[in-house]
Amino acid sequence: MKKLLLIVMVFLFTLPAMAQTTVLPARLAQDGATFTTSLPPGVYVNYSNWDIYAQRTSAPDCLIKRLKGFTVSDGRAQKTFHGVRSMGIFEILGTRCIVHFELLSYDHEGPRSSTRVALRTVRKHKSVKLSNNWTQVHFSKGRYSYLGGHNGYVVDNTRPRYQVCMGDSEEYNRSGPRSTAKPTMLIVDTPVKCWIKGLSVYDKRTIQFAKW
Repeated sequence: MKKLLLIVMVFLFTLPAMAQTTVLPARLAQDGATFTTSLPPGVYVNYSNWDIYAQRTSAPDCLIKRLKGFTVSDGRAQKTFHGVRSMGIFEILGTRCIVHFELLSYDHEGPRSSTRVALRTVRKHKSVKLSNNWTQVHFSKGRYSYLGGHNGYVVDNTRPRYQVCMGDSEEYNRSGPRSTAKPTMLIVDTPVKCWIKGLSVYDKRTIQFAKW
């Protein structure tokens, strides 16, 4: 009985970090709106069309921008504040990090349809070593953010469901059995096998996808 109770307590303790955290509903989301939230340590995705920036935090550098970040400067206070763009990724350090966010510039034409602000936990990372040869990469069901920045990758467009491997990028180069992708996000409804290679014979980067 004690063992069962301990398992239940551990599950309840970790539940907030596992679940989607919605911090501001659509009816309250407007330019200049502010909200305060306390998030468990971890990596998060700004799953909205809003840019957000941290007006202040309860501890210095407890919010670190990781992808698609920006900085807001206040010359009078001689301070800078971390910002995270739509679909940007940031990390919370420490267990006592309280963040006071402000909303900026809602993008009506952006890739996300949600008008509310929602922060979602990154559950794991997938790494892919690129080369001049095709590499088979398995994506399980879920959403993935591409962490390769402005440099994309090449997809074998003769394979079934190759469009899933392209993500939400626009196909800007197609030559034979290859299409170049520069996605922001991949949505995988059912598991898929992607065939991926580097942009050139010299492209030997290790790219990453964050699943959330």
